[in-house]
Amino acid sequence: MTITTLPCAYRGAVHVDVTLDRHVIVGRGSVIVPRGRIGIRVAAGSLSLVRTDCCDFTMCARTPALENGSEGPTLLPLGIALQEEAARAGSGGATESFR
Repeated sequence: MTITTLPCAYRGAVHVDVTLDRHVIVGRGSVIVPRGRIGIRVAAGSLSLVRTDCCDFTMCARTPALENGSEGPTLLPLGIALQEEAARAGSGGATESFR
């Protein structure tokens, strides 16, 4: 017996929380190891194996996932300004918090 035909009690499956911060993108087919933390504005590429925590404002890809670059927090002030402008205009368009 393999995979789903084997009862959970015998598979050794682990169910542990993973922390995803704001504005995270996780590519299709990626695996995040339990107890991991994916920081603010992190992009994890498709089919990546994320075994360690990913720092804020980085991009990671591959198996195992490596940090490939950093964007920096330059876009956060623009998001906050957009949200404040939408609130003043009363448009209600920007409902997500950028803080």
